[in-house]
Amino acid sequence: MDELDRVLGGGFVAGEVVLIGGDPGVGKSTLLLQVLARISAAHKAVYVSGEESAEQVALRARRLALDSGKLELLAEIQLERILATLEKRSRKSPSSTRSRPSTRSSSPPLPARSRRCASAWRT
Repeated sequence: MDELDRVLGGGFVAGEVVLIGGDPGVGKSTLLLQVLARISAAHKAVYVSGEESAEQVALRARRLALDSGKLELLAEIQLERILATLEKRSRKSPSSTRSRPSTRSSSPPLPARSRRCASAWRT
């Protein structure tokens, strides 16, 4: 975790969007589960997975003996649904949030999807 904090310039910053990339199987999901379990001890945290069910993520957390009691899990792939769910879980008033309707007819290439998702998270 210390190395990740160093790479991020001191750790995660509230409201910041960080994209973690890498080849399949290198441990991105496991690393982020560990980080979010640690963060959830003091802050609200939601682990969103587009590839695994919430049950699979919870099983990994148990295997790693993580204290993930306060960590919320969400298994969803559609950005609009993710944002709507997070908005419902937050205490923001509707006037303080912005939504973006889906305008895509097909999925853009991965880099474009990543930029679109990161942009939506910031708004």
